[in-house]
Amino acid sequence: MTPKQRNWTLRKQKSAKGGSRVRMWSAMRILRQFDTHELVAVCELKSTSVALSYLHFLRHAGYVKTTYRSKGGNKPARHTLVRDTGHRPPAIVKYNTVVWDPNTDIEYVVRENRKTKP
Repeated sequence: MTPKQRNWTLRKQKSAKGGSRVRMWSAMRILRQFDTHELVAVCELKSTSVALSYLHFLRHAGYVKTTYRSKGGNKPARHTLVRDTGHRPPAIVKYNTVVWDPNTDIEYVVRENRKTKP
């Protein structure tokens, strides 16, 4: 995971003003330490899969750190926001391979693109 600064990455984010990622990012910035159930409740999401997917990408890009892992008990995993770069949420772009931060205009490669173009 190496950050890359690029001038051509200026994109419009697809999410609306009150989109789920915008609400989750705002909640993470306020709570600082949270679990997925708290995040779903605060953001009024329909399922935990949206929160788990977004947390997966933020964790691999270095924005979120898992402080407590669930060991199959009743306690869910706890996460901590370690990189707060601004009010605009990081976006997942390029076929879910890159996390782009619109606040700093830096891309973090989460995984290599497995699709080969002819």
